[in-house]
Amino acid sequence: MADHLDRRNIVAYRMARHFLTKPLPAGQWRRAAAIGLQNTPPGTAALSLALRVPDLPSGFVEQALAVDKTLPQAWCMRSSPYVFPTEDLPVFTGALAPHTEEEMRESLGGVARLAADAGRTALDVVAEATEALRDALDGTVLTKRQMGVALGQRMPRHADWFDPDTFSSFTAMLVRPISLAGLFCFAPRSGNEASVGRQAEFNSLRQRYGQPQPFLDRAWHEQRCAALADMLADAQVKAPAGLDDDLSEVLTVADAGRYPVFSPGDICPDNNLLTGRGLQVFDFEGASYHSVFLDAAYTVMPFATCWCVFRLPPQIRDEIESAFRGEVIAPYPALCDDEVWRPGLRRAAALWTIDMTTLVLPTLGSADRAMHPVRRPVPTMRQLLRYRWQWLVEQLESADDLPALAQAMRGLLEATGHWNVESMPAYPPWR
Repeated sequence: MADHLDRRNIVAYRMARHFLTKPLPAGQWRRAAAIGLQNTPPGTAALSLALRVPDLPSGFVEQALAVDKTLPQAWCMRSSPYVFPTEDLPVFTGALAPHTEEEMRESLGGVARLAADAGRTALDVVAEATEALRDALDGTVLTKRQMGVALGQRMPRHADWFDPDTFSSFTAMLVRPISLAGLFCFAPRSGNEASVGRQAEFNSLRQRYGQPQPFLDRAWHEQRCAALADMLADAQVKAPAGLDDDLSEVLTVADAGRYPVFSPGDICPDNNLLTGRGLQVFDFEGASYHSVFLDAAYTVMPFATCWCVFRLPPQIRDEIESAFRGEVIAPYPALCDDEVWRPGLRRAAALWTIDMTTLVLPTLGSADRAMHPVRRPVPTMRQLLRYRWQWLVEQLESADDLPALAQAMRGLLEATGHWNVESMPAYPPWR
């Protein structure tokens, strides 16, 4: 042991403990990320991790933040955004959160004085802001500017020091202890602005109560796309040139960071009830944050994963799609643009069609059967598959989009022409 410590000893020790003297292998990136990677300015966390784990693939941090959710980002130490492993969320949030009035006043700085002038404690104001932000972030993602506006609209009247149009310094100070409480974390950036959502709260609940079924994550969809080649071979359909490229393009809508929404997942009619209080959703086994396009596809296919599928009249289908789109353009104005909306919708529909093809086709054997063992009326499995393939081919070919995938679907239609099943009928009210 050294008799004394000098500057060089201290710096060498700290560099070693921060994995800056000996790089870590790629498989140990969590050890490096567990120190907490400050991400100011944006992109610094990726650079910090690359210095410690140089063999990580390009774009690893972006993928972990936006898609895999293995590296959340939240306001924590020094009121700054930090990136850390999801399993360490309590360490970087709840463990640092202020709990007493004195701690909260220290955290809020000048905001605490404004609260006191209004006759409110710091804890009271943060509790009110927490509920306001919980409501504002319910099912959506906000930029920092939008978050400031949303708080200004929802806070009680005594908080007239909120600027309703900008993310003021007061608002920034107020929401940071809320971040430490685990209510929200940073979503992928929207242009040059940071965005926030309630993914942190959801991830914390998943850790507490167990992971939901991996029904909508990218890994699930990647497996389904990979299985398509085997399905084509079994049906004696040659995989068209360019199919891999089309499948890679389809998988872009499996990225949770692309216009994310919180959804129960399997949004089929039989997973909801119409009550005197409105629509009640009761099936959350596939709940997750995922791209809005995966839900939007249900409005036009219709009902991508359901057994209760028939044809909708075009006018009814268009009304359903329009109503859905009218809700989601509020948080995502870019979805007003058909050049964004239509391709996203086609890719999501393609992804769901591939999912159902690779799940249902291998189970058929030589005999057809109903989509549900008891409920009637229902289509048969062969009816449903051919309807999905035909509908997708029409959508892709009319838009001159994903030509190799359209050719593969047309090949399945030709290979199963001997099934001799009836065309999909309309829903009973329109027969």
